[in-house]
Amino acid sequence: ETSVTGKYFSVLGDSVSAYEGYTTTAELSFYHPSELNVRDMWWAVLADTTGMVPCIINAIGGAGVTELLNTGYPTAGNSERCGQLDSGGITPDVIFVLLGGNDMIQGVDKELFYDSYVEMLERIKDAYPESGIYVCTYYELPGLYAEGEREVNELIRQAASEVGITYIDSEKCSIEAEEPEEYFQDYREDINTGVHVNQKGQRIFGEYIAESFLKAQEEKTEEGD
Repeated sequence: ETSVTGKYFSVLGDSVSAYEGYTTTAELSFYHPSELNVRDMWWAVLADTTGMVPCIINAIGGAGVTELLNTGYPTAGNSERCGQLDSGGITPDVIFVLLGGNDMIQGVDKELFYDSYVEMLERIKDAYPESGIYVCTYYELPGLYAEGEREVNELIRQAASEVGITYIDSEKCSIEAEEPEEYFQDYREDINTGVHVNQKGQRIFGEYIAESFLKAQEEKTEEGD
């Protein structure tokens, strides 16, 4: 039992959140039952920790804030996807956004990325004016993508601040980029890269987001008092 038990939440994300059978685009899922139990996904850990109920996990592997995939239908976060976060007449009480990593990997222009992120957040606010919106930065990445991860996280923080949306700084969670073999499912020692966390990493990530979110809820309650 928490202050948000029973409330609904949705996720707008990429492959870090995409689990087979629980996403809006099954063929573009990254995580599968054969390698990871769904209860270990960060958003499932968030649900267990807070008592909230998943509404829609709108997560597509390879998707960015900008359009990166040639699928024949929109996959960008800043497309109709950002208005597809409700289901069966249920509007989410809370929306978590975790997007941008693929834009960084694909080398999307920083100004275009930033402008698209701001526009996406504004569109979400317009579509779901009663929903609380939380933007999440990424955990630390090892090796090749480390600098890009820090840059994209800073742009995400700036975009959230510009639109007046709370961000959860997941870069501060205890996933250690210096020990990638412990936390990353796809870590390659030969080139020192990894993007997708394993069971341990997903649970750490989910617990951090849950704790940060609950703390933010407490602070808002205190401010209201």
